[in-house]
Amino acid sequence: MSIGGLYNENRFHGIYYKFNKDGTYDKYSLGNDGKLSLFNNDGDLIDDYRPWKITKDSILLWRHHRGDVVLINDNVIIVRYGKESNVILIKEDIGKMRKSDTFFDQKMRANPDKYKSFDDN
Repeated sequence: MSIGGLYNENRFHGIYYKFNKDGTYDKYSLGNDGKLSLFNNDGDLIDDYRPWKITKDSILLWRHHRGDVVLINDNVIIVRYGKESNVILIKEDIGKMRKSDTFFDQKMRANPDKYKSFDDN
């Protein structure tokens, strides 16, 4: 099975994954300027071991993990790694990438009144 495009995890912190046809993957970082840069190595953290594959019985071997593929389509991959431990990979288009979780955290802190529940009034 082939996975094309850039994906990020549901807890988004500006890191994207590209699954290459040769069975490796690359990590990319989204900078404050909105541009992607290769992020396989970060200072002294060198990630040279980056294999991935999906077995015939739908197990995703990715990074140092193994998990069952629950759903895979053109926009999302959901992998279950154990009891109540799902990873959701969301496909995004370059130039139309969503804002990071940090952006929304800062927005909520800057506008707390907008996020009050109905019960707070």
